[in-house]
Amino acid sequence: MPDDSEYETAIRSLKKAGWKVDCILTHCAPDSIVSQLSRYYGQDRLTGFLEMVKNKCTFDYWFFGHYHDNQVIDERFILQWEQMVQLTV
Repeated sequence: MPDDSEYETAIRSLKKAGWKVDCILTHCAPDSIVSQLSRYYGQDRLTGFLEMVKNKCTFDYWFFGHYHDNQVIDERFILQWEQMVQLTV
């Protein structure tokens, strides 16, 4: 789990980018996406932080893989487990 300084670094980086990025890559997903995957997955400080980022940040896609599946959720959230894709700028 991230410590306080890592959360602060993430916020500083997003502020520097004006809360606008092309894509977000994380291990876990935001709370609202976790709840769509399964009622058995728990929410914690990290998924809550990611929910705040989801609500505040403008982005095209969000990639994550913790939940060991492959699916697209709400068109922008890409759960990838056994896939590889190349991201280009």
